[in-house]
Amino acid sequence: EGDEMFPFIHQSGRLYFASNGHVGVGGLDIFIAEKTAHGYQIKNMGYPVNTEKDDFGVYLDAEGKHGYLSSNREGGKGDDDIYQFTVLKDVSFQKGLMGKLINKNTKAVISNSPVQFQDLKGGLVA
Repeated sequence: EGDEMFPFIHQSGRLYFASNGHVGVGGLDIFIAEKTAHGYQIKNMGYPVNTEKDDFGVYLDAEGKHGYLSSNREGGKGDDDIYQFTVLKDVSFQKGLMGKLINKNTKAVISNSPVQFQDLKGGLVA
């Protein structure tokens, strides 16, 4: 639906791109796409990488810790400026899960018991 542009593939295999076609902070936002068995999982890099203005043209070093991006955010020297940034926390595509293991008959909580997660076909997930 929107515009996807300025692709950058990092050594890790992650695809970084700018888009205004996904839920974002505003204008063009920078997203990360990670390949899965069923296509790609996409995540917005969030603030402060993304602002209500256009943020695009990202580059990361080999370690994925230091990078540059282009933006027309407030406080720049011109219309589109280059900004340097440091990644403080890696973007995670995993989702957390909390719950209680309960005995079906007694309804008592079962503690310290290993749990396995399976997909719909019975394959082990975690």
